[in-house]
Amino acid sequence: MRRNPYLGAEAPTMINVLLLITAKHRLISTAVILDVLDTVNFFHEQETGRPFFDVGITGLAGDHTAATLYKKYRRVEPGANTQPSLLLIPAFETTDIRAALSENRSFIPVIRELQARGTQVASFCTGAFLLAETGLLNNRRATTHIQMSRPFSMLFPEVQLDVSAVITHENGIYTGGGATSTFHLLIYLIEKYCGKPMAVKVAKFFAIDIDRIGQSYFGVIQPERAHGDELVIALQEKIEAAFSKPSVTIEDMTDSLPSCKRNLLRRFKKALNLTPIEYLQRTRIEAARQMLEEDRNEGISDVMFRCGYSDPKTFRKLFKRNTGLTPKAYRDKYNRNPQQQPELF
Repeated sequence: MRRNPYLGAEAPTMINVLLLITAKHRLISTAVILDVLDTVNFFHEQETGRPFFDVGITGLAGDHTAATLYKKYRRVEPGANTQPSLLLIPAFETTDIRAALSENRSFIPVIRELQARGTQVASFCTGAFLLAETGLLNNRRATTHIQMSRPFSMLFPEVQLDVSAVITHENGIYTGGGATSTFHLLIYLIEKYCGKPMAVKVAKFFAIDIDRIGQSYFGVIQPERAHGDELVIALQEKIEAAFSKPSVTIEDMTDSLPSCKRNLLRRFKKALNLTPIEYLQRTRIEAARQMLEEDRNEGISDVMFRCGYSDPKTFRKLFKRNTGLTPKAYRDKYNRNPQQQPELF
């Protein structure tokens, strides 16, 4: 075996990686994964004369996408007897998450069997839905795209979802957050398999800041109506109309609705996976975020009052809990004066 300059030790022949080409997978997800692995191989070949990763792809039976779009990679036929070191599950479209899971159901026994035989498994972004469908994430900490947290929690209540996390890792099972967090999980895996110097080199090549500590500030709270419960929708509308009033209470809003409070709270929690108080807090914080993004001249305290808060300590605590940033840090990150040009040098 050749000596691996990144590990400072004798390197294995090659690490066998298998990428699932799932139905309705997002092209950008598979493109990023393959591009990063190809880049590692390029750098490693420069140093040692051979690639580090042996990349294979596999799709569903009868699906010719893998053979058509990914011709340069080793094709693994569905059902083939293979034992990769690492199995990768890319993101897929979320227009109809249940339909996507149904179409990819035949991958579930494959993932389970490979993991049971020692393969490490990593999901990227919404790929966590398919990984969770296998049951392998039950009672484990996991992450996914922050804007898919509610449907994920409703479908997989036994998973310890931490949507603020960029990466999770437990006993050879990895999950990555949304979109560009794919790069961060890949860099993490590269450091594990190839060593820190290679991870840093690849991060620099793709201009990735490797110090991201959370993804909460990427979240957007969107009022959900698809659950179809008219009583819950009525309470949502009351909350959204009155959130800016500091004195408003959930009790005030529920008094005029044709249901006992206990039943309404139960239905609200079932429909949205949130309590009405949590929904009120998130509505207020989302309003504050939009104000901080749009108006740089308004003071933080003015934003606080307009969103229904009167105590700066409470506002700051709740804002940071929901976004991962203080109100000032959030405004500095997302509200640039249009007259202010970024420094080029």
